Amino acid sequence: MKGSMDLTDIEENGGDDQTKSSESPSVEDGSLLVWGCGEFGQTGQGKVGDVAATEGLVAEFPPKNGARVKLLACGASHSIVVTVENEVYAWGNGHSGQLGCGDKETRLRPTRIYLTDSQELPDIAGVTCGSRHSIAWLTNGNCYSFGNNYYAQLAYNFRIQNYKENQLRPTLLQMFVHRKVVQVACGDRHTLFLTQEGRVAACGNNANGQLGTGEPSDTICPKMLDDLEGVTCIACGSYHSLAATGWVILFSSQQFPILKPCHSYHPDTKMILLLMSKLCYLSS
Repeated sequence: MKGSMDLTDIEENGGDDQTKSSESPSVEDGSLLVWGCGEFGQTGQGKVGDVAATEGLVAEFPPKNGARVKLLACGASHSIVVTVENEVYAWGNGHSGQLGCGDKETRLRPTRIYLTDSQELPDIAGVTCGSRHSIAWLTNGNCYSFGNNYYAQLAYNFRIQNYKENQLRPTLLQMFVHRKVVQVACGDRHTLFLTQEGRVAACGNNANGQLGTGEPSDTICPKMLDDLEGVTCIACGSYHSLAATGWVILFSSQQFPILKPCHSYHPDTKMILLLMSKLCYLSS
C-alpha cells in the first residue's frame, strides 16, 4: 500500500463524495485493515460482531514499536499477520490452538506469538491458514505448524503417541529439515508443501482426492507427489488443490472426482483451467 488513503473511499456502491466524513481515519503504509464476520473476534477490533470495510482499521496495530505489516493470512475464523520486523501476531478463534498462543482461548485483539525461543530467527518468508490450522515458513526453508491436527494436516512427526492432538504452539516440522520449503498452501483440512526443487508434498484429509496421491485415503505423513515436477506455485481451496508448472494442474473436484494431479478433461472446465494456467505462468 503506497501513500495513504481515506477509509471512506471503500464504499459498497463505489463511493460517493456526499458520504465522506472529515473525521474518517487515514491509512498509512503498513497499516492493518480487517472487515467482515467477527463472530470470534477475528477482525481484531476488540469485540465480536461484523465490521464494515469503512471501519476496518485496527487502531491499536501496529504495536508501540511501530512495526508494519508485510504478510497476512486468514483461516475460517482466525487471522495472522507478520510484520517487517519479523514479529507474528494472531487473533480470533483459538479453540484448536490455531493462534499458537499455547492455549485454546479466543483473542479479540492481535496477540504476539513466537515460532521459536531462538533470538536468531531467519526472516519469515510466508504464512498461511487452513480452516483451523496455521503454518509459517522461513527463508531457510524451516516450517512451523500449529492448530487442528485431526487429519494430520500439521505434518509433524506422526510416529509419536497421540499424533492427532492439536498443537497449541508452533512446532518445527522435522519432515522437512533436509528439504527447503519455499511455499505452503492450506485447504480446509489438508496442506501442500512446495520444495525448492519444484516438488510437492501433501498431507491431511483426502476425502475428495485433494492430496493428489492417487488413492482416497488420508495421508498422515507428508507424501511426495511423483507425478508433479517443475512446480512454481501451489494453491488450495477447501477441498481441492492447484499446482502451476506453466500449466495449471487440478487435484480433485467434488463434481468430477480426480485422485491424481491431471489437467481437467471436462469440456466445461478446460478453457477456465487453460486461462488460469496462463495467468499463473505470467505471475510466477
